[in-house]
Amino acid sequence: MQRNWLPSMKHLPHRVLFALVPLFLVGVFALITIPSTAQDTGVPTSPADVCRPALDSLWSAATTACIGKPVGYICNGGGAPQAEPQGAVSNALAVTGALVEADEVDALRTPRIAAETGTAGIVWMRLPVPIIGRC
Repeated sequence: MQRNWLPSMKHLPHRVLFALVPLFLVGVFALITIPSTAQDTGVPTSPADVCRPALDSLWSAATTACIGKPVGYICNGGGAPQAEPQGAVSNALAVTGALVEADEVDALRTPRIAAETGTAGIVWMRLPVPIIGRC
């Protein structure tokens, strides 16, 4: 009797089924676990989540530079603002933590907040009360 090395046709569907079931289960397991693993990476996804740590750092540095300064002064808490009149007043505000009397400044423009570079135009103005009617 000669032996046939090919599987018998009556057992073939069962063998294919038993081979495909484990592959199917592995695929289902992968589809269930991979998306949940990718979501748990802790990577910020929204602009607020990305910028918040940098902005918190900038606000903290500005507050530290200007906390406790006297009333009636403008304190530079970040990047150098453009102040009018130009010259001595504008130059005096160039350094972080610098003070200028509020009455000496006619106009003030700060640089934009750029969290990606760690710079911000933050000034603290501690004006005497009341400020209404001073114009």
